[in-house]
Amino acid sequence: MRRSFFRRRVLPCLLLFVLLTLLAGAGAVWWLRTPGGQDWLRQEADALLAPPLAEQGLSLELIRLEGALPLEMECALRLRDAGGLWLDVPRARVDVGLSVFP
Repeated sequence: MRRSFFRRRVLPCLLLFVLLTLLAGAGAVWWLRTPGGQDWLRQEADALLAPPLAEQGLSLELIRLEGALPLEMECALRLRDAGGLWLDVPRARVDVGLSVFP
């Protein structure tokens, strides 16, 4: 008995796609937990937040970002306006439980 086209061609391709997606996601999470990945993420966050904050006359400096990203992280930040430094957070911790994901 000949197997259908779906079982011969489509199903293995779908399984390979799912496996590669999971491996890429796991690799990205692993990389974000390295110092280089955390530095890259901090720089990207600074670059993303700088223009909208500058329109308001503010600047945000993300000094430190570390931890078991994306579920648990610790950061330090400073917020400045025209008058100078007005918010200094030396240690902020964010814990995201897996129960928040559907």
